[in-house]
Amino acid sequence: MKDPVSDVLNRLKTSSRAGRESISFPYSKYYEAIMKVLEKEGYISSYEVKDKKSFKELEIELKYVNDAPKIKNVRRISKSSQRVYSSAGDIKPTRGGLGLKIVSTSKGVMTDRDARANNVGGEVVLEIY
Repeated sequence: MKDPVSDVLNRLKTSSRAGRESISFPYSKYYEAIMKVLEKEGYISSYEVKDKKSFKELEIELKYVNDAPKIKNVRRISKSSQRVYSSAGDIKPTRGGLGLKIVSTSKGVMTDRDARANNVGGEVVLEIY
């Protein structure tokens, strides 16, 4: 697997479109930081770190509104082959503020709104709506 973050995002998108209640994948601190932002913004119901005998897993509860998935689309912006960095002033709102971008900054993983408010730039990881 060349880009594990893209794999996780693809699992989120396809599982929500298929109507699954939950998904799980191998644990990473980076994945947990992204899921924390998605939970705070209301795109997933919850996440939990499950400690198996030899490894950890992240289990995600997907969120639906009126039987429609909350996650309509997820797009990876910064790829392993081409990283995308932006300063705080250059991060534009997604879909007129209806979606969000997740930015990995020196102060942690946060939304584009939080990055602009804290005046920090960083790697634009993904956009979700």
